[in-house]
Amino acid sequence: MPKVNFEEIEVVSEDGLVKVSLDWMGEGRDGDYDPDDPEDYPHLRFDVYRKYHEGDEVPPYCVDNDAYEHGEWMAVRDSSYCTNLNANNVRVFLIEAVKAILAQVESPVRDYQGIKKLCEHLSWIGTDRCKLN
Repeated sequence: MPKVNFEEIEVVSEDGLVKVSLDWMGEGRDGDYDPDDPEDYPHLRFDVYRKYHEGDEVPPYCVDNDAYEHGEWMAVRDSSYCTNLNANNVRVFLIEAVKAILAQVESPVRDYQGIKKLCEHLSWIGTDRCKLN
């Protein structure tokens, strides 16, 4: 895998229940990033999580919900998507992009709603559109 210097970004909702992370997993335009392709760049991936506390209803949309203990983050099913965000973008911009994603998923995740279609839409976030409707 080619060397790309990217440190994961995590943004957590004010109530501490929903988290969105953004990281580089080696992905590019058509699968793995190809540094020899001038049209390719390292695409970032976002993931959505919900915090579980003892006594909470275990969300049915969480991945492997039996494996989590009190205070652990649970990955939300169908909420991990590659984006059009470039790992080489200015970090401040990328943080704003993650905040924009969090703003869209926070309420439905908190309310135990599935977010697959929403995340599919959010995956199109890129350098030209940080705020999505």
